[in-house]
Amino acid sequence: MLETILRAKGVDLITFASSSTLRNFMEILGPQRQSWLTGIAIACIGPITAETAREFGLKVDVIPGEYTLPALAESIVDYFRKKE
Repeated sequence: MLETILRAKGVDLITFASSSTLRNFMEILGPQRQSWLTGIAIACIGPITAETAREFGLKVDVIPGEYTLPALAESIVDYFRKKE
């Protein structure tokens, strides 16, 4: 199911609130992960999680100035407003 959604680009953005969650997600995806995530925006709660994403070759599109879930949500809204 996840593969189908990602391959169809049925996701606009994936949010990661911790490095461990990001690592587990990438492990679940397996070796095809990078091609499935091409074109999907990535949001990370802070610089440590963003660095982990970059270690996996991901481009991080959203990092809030304050490393909280409310600030992350606000940054995601701002990201999509700017895209309109």
